[in-house]
Amino acid sequence: MKLVRELAGMFSGRGLQLLVAVPPEGTAYDHVGLAAAADALILMSYDEHTEKGAPGPLASQGWFETVLAKHLKKIPADKLIVSVGSYGYDWEQGKAAQEISVQEAWELMEESRATT
Repeated sequence: MKLVRELAGMFSGRGLQLLVAVPPEGTAYDHVGLAAAADALILMSYDEHTEKGAPGPLASQGWFETVLAKHLKKIPADKLIVSVGSYGYDWEQGKAAQEISVQEAWELMEESRATT
């Protein structure tokens, strides 16, 4: 927090903006304080599921809406930038998932005849 406040002071009046990217969940970050100190907070609204966890979407519709609503209750909309993930995971039974590109995800989906 101290670093963000110091940078905000240095950037002020110089035509520079300070944007801080943070994960949407957890207690490691003071989302409200960071949004107040910076010009905007970039909410990394993905990683509902990770390569080490159970298979699932980067950000399911319900999870995404819940995360966004939670932050909009505390942070003004004009201070919030919503970031979405542009990658995927390929899970193999008994192994950690491998991160893959969006193109690779679409190709795997087509090959397996899966539907969205």
